[in-house]
Amino acid sequence: MPRSLRSNFAAPDIFPLVPQQPIVRPPIVRFQPAVIMATEVWTENPLTGNFNPGTTAGQKIFLEKTKGLSDDKRLALTNSNSAAIMEYFKVKEQTMGEVVTHIPTTWTAGVGGSHMNLIHQSPSISLDCLQRAAFRRFGTALADNVLIPAQPWTAVDLTPATVDDDKKKFFSRVHGNVVVEIIKNCLTPSGWDDLMLEKDKFTFVTSTGSESYDGPVMLKVLFENIDPTSSVNIELHRQAIEGAKLHDFKGNVVEMLKSIEKHHQSIVGNGHSYDADTYRRHLLSALLSGSNDVFNTKLQSIKSDVDAGNGYNADIVPGALITSAKQQYINIFRRGEWNKVDPRDATILALTTALKDSKTSPTNSEKAIPVTSKGDVIPGMHTLQKWRTVFKGKSIDKDGVTWTWCHHHKREGVYEGLYYHNHTPETHDEWRKGKRDWKKNGEKTETTAPKEPALKISDALKNALCTNLCISEEDLKRIEDSMDQEN
Repeated sequence: MPRSLRSNFAAPDIFPLVPQQPIVRPPIVRFQPAVIMATEVWTENPLTGNFNPGTTAGQKIFLEKTKGLSDDKRLALTNSNSAAIMEYFKVKEQTMGEVVTHIPTTWTAGVGGSHMNLIHQSPSISLDCLQRAAFRRFGTALADNVLIPAQPWTAVDLTPATVDDDKKKFFSRVHGNVVVEIIKNCLTPSGWDDLMLEKDKFTFVTSTGSESYDGPVMLKVLFENIDPTSSVNIELHRQAIEGAKLHDFKGNVVEMLKSIEKHHQSIVGNGHSYDADTYRRHLLSALLSGSNDVFNTKLQSIKSDVDAGNGYNADIVPGALITSAKQQYINIFRRGEWNKVDPRDATILALTTALKDSKTSPTNSEKAIPVTSKGDVIPGMHTLQKWRTVFKGKSIDKDGVTWTWCHHHKREGVYEGLYYHNHTPETHDEWRKGKRDWKKNGEKTETTAPKEPALKISDALKNALCTNLCISEEDLKRIEDSMDQEN
């Protein structure tokens, strides 16, 4: 069809044209993961308080709390190690927490009272008391009139996520397990095996058949094995306080008082009394056992007030006395005046000790000329003893003195040599010349006599000086130097 004709014919109106509408699609919604708000826990020390070892954070806390000794430093479960073991648990005391430091010894309507510390008061806490506490932790509380049942002991299953009472028991078990691991990481393998010989005293069996140990009871059994009563015996603590002396602590007042306070705490902490006046008297005796004049003057004035019952310090309590003594010592020490000892005191003690020694020990001259009968002397030779003329070797020991044979001494028909203690054949000529000079000078001998050797302090005397006067090594050196100059 020609183009002109096509324009005159319209297409049939079968599909009417409809205006196109924009396609509306629903917005794309992106889903974000829900934010879980963790419960904020407030604690001043992450190693204290309750925690769940089943969580990552709780596992880290458990491992940190139960760190023990390195393998080469672990201790055998023996009485000889009792002091070291006790010191270890004193360091771990706060880490183990209230299952050890806050043990209730009485119960009223399910509420504990009269709390005690197992580390410091072990002799005062019975095994029965701790086992009953263990039953509260692992099962059902026992009535006072019910005896501890025989083994096996069963540990009940807990659902701490939903039951509040189970949650309390769960955390208590966790703290008990910390104690178990601390004990295990302190002992040698053989020491741990020794402790396991008494496992029936602290073992609970779970529903799955596994064993669970109660830490506080295990610790009590351990203490009984090493016999801590010998190290925490009340009378020994009293004796330690009463016999304390500064020289046992190298003159350090602070260290001595720390030791005294620990002994005192062990006495009163175990429910025993220590009369305040007696304690104060023992403190003063210990503090006045040194040699520093300034310190002693201050303490002596306090003692005078106490003895007289009047004066500024008449009613001073032991705690105030300890504080005052520590401060006085620190002030003197900082001035560099603590170890200064009056040489006159040292010299007096040295001379006294030397005098005592001279009364009990014979001198060399006494040893050189022993008392003999006339039958021992060569006739006509005054004091020449027969044994000196008989050769028995180049040298002999007699009466504690060494004698040397000198062949230069001869007398026909009498002897062909003599034993002498003051010269040898090699020094014979020098000895002979000295003897001639002595005879020649006669009265001048006193002015030409050789200078005496410098006086030195013997080891025994040094020990006496250090013990009685708390003299330092520097003081001893100065005293020796002064003696050398005087000679």
